[in-house]
Amino acid sequence: MRPMEDRREEVGSRAPLVLAVSNLVIDSFPKPRAWNDSYRYLGLRQATNTVSTGSLNSSLGPYLVELMASWGTRIDLGPVLHHVGVGDYDIVVAKRVRPVGEVGTLERLAPSLDNFGLKPPRQAIEALDGELSDVARDLDISRSLGTGEVLGRRLASLATYFDLHPAILLVSLRRVYGLTLDVRFDGRLEAKHSGLSAGQAMLLSMVVRIAAAIRPGSLVLIDEPETGTHPDWQSSFIPMIKETLPPEAASHFFIASHSPFLVSDANDVLRADGSPLFEEVTSDVRGMSVEGILYRIFGTRVVGNSAVDADLTRVVTWISGREQGAQTPSDIIGAAIRLEGISSEETPTVNAILAELVRVRERPAS
Repeated sequence: MRPMEDRREEVGSRAPLVLAVSNLVIDSFPKPRAWNDSYRYLGLRQATNTVSTGSLNSSLGPYLVELMASWGTRIDLGPVLHHVGVGDYDIVVAKRVRPVGEVGTLERLAPSLDNFGLKPPRQAIEALDGELSDVARDLDISRSLGTGEVLGRRLASLATYFDLHPAILLVSLRRVYGLTLDVRFDGRLEAKHSGLSAGQAMLLSMVVRIAAAIRPGSLVLIDEPETGTHPDWQSSFIPMIKETLPPEAASHFFIASHSPFLVSDANDVLRADGSPLFEEVTSDVRGMSVEGILYRIFGTRVVGNSAVDADLTRVVTWISGREQGAQTPSDIIGAAIRLEGISSEETPTVNAILAELVRVRERPAS
């Protein structure tokens, strides 16, 4: 960390990075202690460091400000806000809790930076302490930050000057200067982020985390984004990400999911084959029924798949016991129609049974 006179950078000029995103309380993503400019953990696992999001309730405000610091108004959260059923938001400064004791902010700032693996010289810490103290005093007065755009621009300037990431400055404002940022929606005084349903909070938080941290060409790894969310939101997750991020944020997304609703709108689908390897699903899953995806992509036995088994049993039993010249019962015709609806090159057993049914039905009566 060092003061720089003129080191302003466009978002696109920084190196790509890996983002690890999860709403699970337990995940397998690495969670490094030190700041790493090529990797960020954006999960909710209980943290022993200051890099992770910590919790839904405490992370949304800071990430909204980081979004403004990194992207300004180039990223529009309107679609996701509308989708989760909230309107405009306002970031507010919660009651400032000043740490008790004789140790001043200057003495607390150095350990805070050390948590990120940063050990700047005393002079740089003093300069940064002066700037962040000014920010904290100004926030004490203003309280309401609107969308956080003004604070975001201010932190972006400090981040550039001190060669630090805005996220580090936001953590320092909370830990060293006692500032907590809350979010309220639709102008309602008590409508904080914690007042959202769990599904609303998870979906909104995940999109904001990604939007705030992403850089062009990033690799975004998302583990089970469907956790705690409504099926309608699951099916809209991928389109929502595409609609929220601008073209200049184009990146690579790799999503691990057990949700047929989410898979239903995916472009490229890989299926686990029982080993560490994956195989590509050649069929286009878009527009495929949920039952079809569960059966053909996940290989899962559910009510819909049990019905498939029942139809197959019904058809095979009729074929084996059919009398010459007997008419095909309506229930067999109905079963065949349903089986045809899920048949493909990936269902050879179903295809063989249907072909045999056609052959038997076409056999002339003796």
